[in-house]
Amino acid sequence: MIRNTAIFRSLLGLLSFFNRRHHLVAASRLRNVRSSLLFLILLFAIPAQAAQTDIPGPAGSVRFGTQVEVLPNGNFVVSDPFYDVPGGQYNTVGAVYLYDGATLKLISTLTGDSPGDQVGGGGITVLANGNYVVSSSGWHRPVGGGAVTWCSATTGCNGVISASNSLIGGTGYDEVGRTVTALTNGNYVVSSPFWNNPAAPLSQVGAVTWGNGSGGTVGLVTSSNSLIGGTAGDRVGLYCSGNSSSVMDLTNGNYIVRSQFWDNPSPVKTDVGAVTWGNGAGGTVGLISSSNSLIGGTANDFVGGGIMRLYRFSLQRRRDDFEQRQLCSQQSRLGQSVWANS
Repeated sequence: MIRNTAIFRSLLGLLSFFNRRHHLVAASRLRNVRSSLLFLILLFAIPAQAAQTDIPGPAGSVRFGTQVEVLPNGNFVVSDPFYDVPGGQYNTVGAVYLYDGATLKLISTLTGDSPGDQVGGGGITVLANGNYVVSSSGWHRPVGGGAVTWCSATTGCNGVISASNSLIGGTGYDEVGRTVTALTNGNYVVSSPFWNNPAAPLSQVGAVTWGNGSGGTVGLVTSSNSLIGGTAGDRVGLYCSGNSSSVMDLTNGNYIVRSQFWDNPSPVKTDVGAVTWGNGAGGTVGLISSSNSLIGGTANDFVGGGIMRLYRFSLQRRRDDFEQRQLCSQQSRLGQSVWANS
């Protein structure tokens, strides 16, 4: 790669000038000048060889580098969901590291403290403001409760996951943080479709929780900080399949939640579906209902099973959304389109 295109072109121009005006310069001196110019041209034209630096995994590493994300400030995040605590006391607790992009020094280490926590196993999400979020849906306090941890791009996260530094599930197999969606304003949204409401109690009602991109959202997932379903099996936060998020980010920083399996409790109608607008600056919370959502009127309407963004220019994104809608439309059997204001 040529390191300085402007200088390279200037040197070529000088060489061309001497070729055209050779009658003004003695032949011997011209050869010397041309040799010097050619040397300079070659000096700038030789591609710079980037030095490779290997970063060894810390003690206990198993799959160091499972995911690597470079942050806007130049630092980078490395995950190892199968990290073992040295000594064999705890296996597969997982770890996520933040490194200084300039010095390659380790800045922080976030780990679990129970076998099978697999910290970072749900992925690392880089936010629009440069910070990042660590998803650990298999975190084991309780078993499979799951956790989502916000981390600073400059200082990272040090220590073990807990309710004081993470959004967590309170019931076994809540799997909080199954997917995380970054919003355009720097905040984020956590989808936990298998969250169980302990207050009812109801299983797999699902929850979608807004996260503060500047400092994180911590504590238990509840109806006071999340949009939730009111019937067992609503699975709010699930879209089409278990690995797809129901949250769609909007260009203005807000978001929508698609809940195609939502059941209307009164009158009882199964899988009518619902679509809910979410406030990107603070979240939308409470039970899904006809007062805060667009809902279906007949059983198996599956409203929300197919939604397409409206774009002015991006043909490729239109195609992507159309293909996703086609994938889910067989399940949703949509028969009508509704325009919505973001």
